[in-house]
Amino acid sequence: MALHAEAISAQSQRRERDRQLLEIISRSQSDYIQQNDFAAALKQLLQQILELTHFTRADFFQAQPDDDGKLQLLQLGSSTSAPLPDALQPMLLRVLREAHPEQISANPDRGTPRALALPLMFAGCQRGVCWPCPAASNRWTRSCAVFLAPLQNALGQLLHAQRQQQDNQAMQHSLERQRQALRHLNRLAADPALTLQQRLVQLLDLGCDYLRLDLGLVSHIEEDRYRVEAASSTEGAPPVAACSTLARPTAA
Repeated sequence: MALHAEAISAQSQRRERDRQLLEIISRSQSDYIQQNDFAAALKQLLQQILELTHFTRADFFQAQPDDDGKLQLLQLGSSTSAPLPDALQPMLLRVLREAHPEQISANPDRGTPRALALPLMFAGCQRGVCWPCPAASNRWTRSCAVFLAPLQNALGQLLHAQRQQQDNQAMQHSLERQRQALRHLNRLAADPALTLQQRLVQLLDLGCDYLRLDLGLVSHIEEDRYRVEAASSTEGAPPVAACSTLARPTAA
């Protein structure tokens, strides 16, 4: 009788978890369709998943090659500001290469927590999510990969939308900076009150600000003589009309 009651209770708990999971997926789909604030939607989604699964955190990542072509792990976001343990990185890279979930046991000597890593594929972009979990949560490490499988597409979709939104915002910011610089350039070119020297200085200041450079110069080189014709107003700029002799290359 007690075993039967326990089985009924376990079945009821599973049904409740499944209901909550479907509710989370439905809400994430709604956020995606309605083009809501993707960062806020993703944060809320993660909070709901953490509460449901008792995981301690969630980290999103992708692999990208460095200058030598070696894959490096790039963290895209996290539910916490604490850094992800370095010892987890080899597992996360394997998950991205093989597109297969992987569980890892806790290893206190290496500083590795118990964790689950899932691949997230959406719109041709391979990303992943890592779920470190407390040592006491044995019940979740056995079946959580299967339980969370329906969430992989929802998470990948929201993460992709968030990154796309961030890229669009960065592009819009870049275009607005360009428009402002061009408007300022046109004003300087058309201002009759400016002398040539004032115009050159302000144009150099504008270029330094737009290109994020420390110094701008207009110079003239004749034979081995270098002369500064105009300089930006930044600290340390050489004085106008300063001359110097260029060093001639020595024969090998």
